[in-house]
Amino acid sequence: MNRFAALLALALLLPAGAFAAESEVPIESPKRFNGELRFGGVFLQDDNVKAGYGSGGRFMTMVEFGVVPWSKYVHLELDFGFGFSQFKGSQAFVDGGSSADQTMMTFFPLTFDLTVGLDLVHEQPVMPYGGVGFNMTPWRENNLEGSGEWSGVKFGPSVFFGGAILLDVIEPARSRALDASSGINDVYLTFEGRHRQLKAAVKSGQFSTDGIDLGGWSVSGGLKLVF
Repeated sequence: MNRFAALLALALLLPAGAFAAESEVPIESPKRFNGELRFGGVFLQDDNVKAGYGSGGRFMTMVEFGVVPWSKYVHLELDFGFGFSQFKGSQAFVDGGSSADQTMMTFFPLTFDLTVGLDLVHEQPVMPYGGVGFNMTPWRENNLEGSGEWSGVKFGPSVFFGGAILLDVIEPARSRALDASSGINDVYLTFEGRHRQLKAAVKSGQFSTDGIDLGGWSVSGGLKLVF
């Protein structure tokens, strides 16, 4: 009789224990959207551009928004981004010549990206990612002495890679509270390298690769929120 009572008590306790274990698993909101603010430097590869503006990196700001169609083991994003960069130089080359006058280069990179990340375990501290994209960059170069202005649009493909550090692991309880109150599922600190090809343009209805080349490497870091 005592053995029967012990077995009955054990049978009654097991489901309760299993339920308690399940209740400890954090419930997260679904991942549907993301937004990111990044700052970094762009290193233009065109020899004429480097001669007029220097070969060092130029500061650039980027803002990105996207949708998350899938995020289980493999994290997928479809992203749109836009940026801004402006800097001064001493020579202009877009018209085939050069000048000793001060010039100003301004460009607005637009990106359309497919991002693929590896998110294999719950609360993975670092998520490596990479992807491919299409870039379209309106640009303007003007002589600050008022003697000329040139502008256009360049486009081409890009490849990128990086790593996203999950900040939620630092304060798990606070991150769960933030998720419950605002729907922010994850907060990442990101680091990214990207290579753009931006030599193509359309002039008078025809494809052309003449003129200024705005392609090159860029490196950036940012803060990313996944909703």
